[in-house]
Amino acid sequence: MAVPRTTTLIAAAVIALTLADIGVAIGRSTSSGSSPSATSTPPAIPASPLAPGSPPPAIPASPGGAGPATPTTPPEPNSLAGQLAKTFQLALAQHTVHSVAKNVSKKGTATFDDYDGVQTGEQHIAINGGHVDVRVIGPTTYFTGDAKGLAIYGFTPQAVQALHGQWLSLVAGQPGYRIITAGVTISSTLQADAITGPLTRRPAKTLDGVKVYGIAGTGSGPGSPQGSHATMWISEQTGLPVAFDATNRTTTITETFSDWGKPIHVTTPADVYGQPGLAS
Repeated sequence: MAVPRTTTLIAAAVIALTLADIGVAIGRSTSSGSSPSATSTPPAIPASPLAPGSPPPAIPASPGGAGPATPTTPPEPNSLAGQLAKTFQLALAQHTVHSVAKNVSKKGTATFDDYDGVQTGEQHIAINGGHVDVRVIGPTTYFTGDAKGLAIYGFTPQAVQALHGQWLSLVAGQPGYRIITAGVTISSTLQADAITGPLTRRPAKTLDGVKVYGIAGTGSGPGSPQGSHATMWISEQTGLPVAFDATNRTTTITETFSDWGKPIHVTTPADVYGQPGLAS
C-alpha cells in the first residue's frame, strides 16, 4: 500500500517517541488479559534481555542471587549445576531451535511461537487478543502487528491506526530494540530460562515420548515469573532441553523445545514502513 510521505514521516516520529518512552512491552514473561485502553499500563517485561550476538547464558555454581551470574569457578561437572551448564552449552551448540512458550495467569494467556537462531529468529505472539510477528536478521529487528497487538507496545490509538499491518524496523542501539528483540535468538531464549540454586533433581518421566529428568531451582531469568519454582526437563539420551516450566502464586509458564539444529529461514519483509523498495 502506498503511504504518503508526510504520513510516513509522522509515523517515523511516532515510532521513535513511543519506543523511547516505553518502559514495558511484549516479552515472554508478559502476563496477558483484556486489550488495554490508550491510558492503561501494558504488561511488564524483563528489563535486560539479550540481543543477537550476546554471550551464552552463564549458570551460577552457587545457590541464591537475583539472576544468572558468571561463576568465579566452574561448577563440578557431576554436580547439578555442572549438568545444567553442560545442557545449556549443548543447546547453544545446536545453533537453532523451535520453542513454544505459554504464559497463563489470572489476566489471561499469552503464547510465543519461536524459531530461534544465533543471529536470526522469528517469533509469533498472541496476547491480549492481538497478534505480533517479529523477525530478527543480524542487527535489524522487524516487527508488525494488528491493532490490538501494537496497542500492547504502548502506541497511541492514532499511531495504531496508521501503523497496524505495516512492517516496522529497529536496529541495534535504537530505543525499544532490546525489548522487542528479547527471546528471538537462541542465546536470549536460553537466558530467559536460567535457574539458580539450591538445585534439586526431579524424577525421570516421559514427555512426548522422550525420557527426561528434571533439574529444579528458582527461575532467575527474564522469562520466569518473580520468585518462581522452575524446572528444566532434559533428554536422558541427548542431554538437550525438552521442556521448561516456572510457576509462582499468580503465573505459570510452560515451554517446549524441538527441532534442535534444523535450519531456519528468516526473510526480510518486502515492504518496510518508511523504507520503500526494501526487499529480501
